[in-house]
Amino acid sequence: EIMRPFVRNIKMIESDGTTETLKIRDNSLRDSLLFVRDFGADPSLPDNSSFINAAIRAAAEQHKALVFDQGTYYIKSSIVIELLQNEGVGSRDNKLVIYGNDCVIAADHCYGMRICGDVNGQGQQWINLTINDMCIQNKGGYDYIGNDGIIIGLPDRGRLRSEYGSITFNNVSVRHINRALHFE
Repeated sequence: EIMRPFVRNIKMIESDGTTETLKIRDNSLRDSLLFVRDFGADPSLPDNSSFINAAIRAAAEQHKALVFDQGTYYIKSSIVIELLQNEGVGSRDNKLVIYGNDCVIAADHCYGMRICGDVNGQGQQWINLTINDMCIQNKGGYDYIGNDGIIIGLPDRGRLRSEYGSITFNNVSVRHINRALHFE
């Protein structure tokens, strides 16, 4: 496992709206964080989709916050955040926090991020998600107006339940995209 000795500017946004910048040294808080680069994502790659999606699944399963190191991460298929919550299970089980750390997700002819769930015939979805300090934009910038930045909803059937969870964006921007948010 790659151990980073120092990570700068991880912003923790408290429930009262105040922001605390953490300086993470050695193993302090390391057990509560996952880094997308540990899963193979790298700004120098032409497609980080599979690496980022693997990191998101691992963070959700392990109940850890996911951190992007600063940089531009190119993707050729959507980033998918699936937080499936079966009926009768506590809503805390599906919490996911992402610290973008001023990173850019650059979508190449695809949707930027899809926040949904795998229905699996359940028809019940609870989402509890917070994303901090991230920009989603088209790879081509001003020269290319493409697909939607963030899609929130479910494919085909089912419904998004919000009474037991929430989706919070803190300092998240969407640039050079056809629609910033698309609710299905």
